[in-house]
Amino acid sequence: MTRAVRKRRSNAGAFALEIRIRGKPDALHRETCQGLEDAVRIGEKWFRAFHARNPWFVRDSVRKRIFILLDPETASLTDL
Repeated sequence: MTRAVRKRRSNAGAFALEIRIRGKPDALHRETCQGLEDAVRIGEKWFRAFHARNPWFVRDSVRKRIFILLDPETASLTDL
């Protein structure tokens, strides 16, 4: 099996992940993930107090995208 075929197979279940603040158009972080569990792990890795931000999860299975929307209450997400 060639590398290209292996890479396509490994990305077959991949989702494009975007983490945003609710109500804001710009993404804070973009990455590829393998599903909701992986998306939560990535959110915990990049943002302190991730669960305290009351994250909303949106999964679009047709377009293979996951959005995590974080509470806008605190001005800086990374300085907590």
